[in-house]
Amino acid sequence: MTGALTFTACSVVAEEAKSGVVDQHALVILDRAVSFLAKQKQFSATVEIWQDFVLENDMEIQFAKTVKLNFRRPDHFRATVTTTQPERTFIYNGKTVTLVDQSSGFFGTTAAPATIDKTLSKMEQTYGLTFPLDDLLMSNPYDGSADKAQTGQYLGAEMIMGKRFHHLAFQHEHLDWQAWVEYGPVPVLRKLIMTQKLEPGSPQYMALFST
Repeated sequence: MTGALTFTACSVVAEEAKSGVVDQHALVILDRAVSFLAKQKQFSATVEIWQDFVLENDMEIQFAKTVKLNFRRPDHFRATVTTTQPERTFIYNGKTVTLVDQSSGFFGTTAAPATIDKTLSKMEQTYGLTFPLDDLLMSNPYDGSADKAQTGQYLGAEMIMGKRFHHLAFQHEHLDWQAWVEYGPVPVLRKLIMTQKLEPGSPQYMALFST
């Protein structure tokens, strides 16, 4: 019976996706989560990231890393990326950005604008440098990402590690992504999966958030 229910649910999702409709219920839940994050003046999180890579022989492998993130709007953040040992740390204090690469011993500092948003933009445009989980740091996190979706579905409630979550899914031309938002008065984003549809092997990126 469970298998039949699962098959039926998947069929409904497939039909909704074909219709090219973005479910307003999904947008409302995502907007609550994004708005909640945007209102946080201080925030810290540990994020487990799992990322697929496709080798030249078409073998798909997956690597994990951990990002410890601390930020205070509008002008401070620190992000440390770790695998089996600390690899690199990014520090922004409202005046400068410092990169410490523990694996190579590199250390560098450069002048930065007065806000996180402007700093992230400058680092990408001037140096081609993107920071870990930079969408979370912006004053308007994941700005308009769901509004630009071709389709979007609310997939219902799911229990994960003893907690209840809203499960959302959105489709774009090059990217599919899913989000799990915690039930209740505090709509925290706890899980995110992105699938690069047009890349060989359709590699995935998964992030699990804990505080």
